[in-house]
Amino acid sequence: MSRVRGSSRQGDGAASKNKPDNTAFTQQRLPAWQPFLSAGYVLPTFFLLGLIFIAIGLGLYFTSNTVIEIELDYTGNSPNSLCHRCTKNDTKDCKCTIHFMVNKTLPVRTVEDPAI
Repeated sequence: MSRVRGSSRQGDGAASKNKPDNTAFTQQRLPAWQPFLSAGYVLPTFFLLGLIFIAIGLGLYFTSNTVIEIELDYTGNSPNSLCHRCTKNDTKDCKCTIHFMVNKTLPVRTVEDPAI
């Protein structure tokens, strides 16, 4: 009387109950998607994406041209700079104040302006 482990009939029913369905999806036997890249598909897509990105780039370029830029040097690198004394290591709590004037009229936007 030799007994084989795991050969009871009650265990077979419980084991088959917990097995996934034998479908191609659950057994991971679905065929892989293999794109067919022909020139008639790739070239129009490439040029269409190029035109879209050119339009986005031109929009960003012309929008950035309306930005008013003021450049002020407050690093104190030159000895005649107002902030030069703050660059020395022995100064503590040094405050550098630079006064400047804006020569252009800047557009004023209100809270109700939808462009903000």
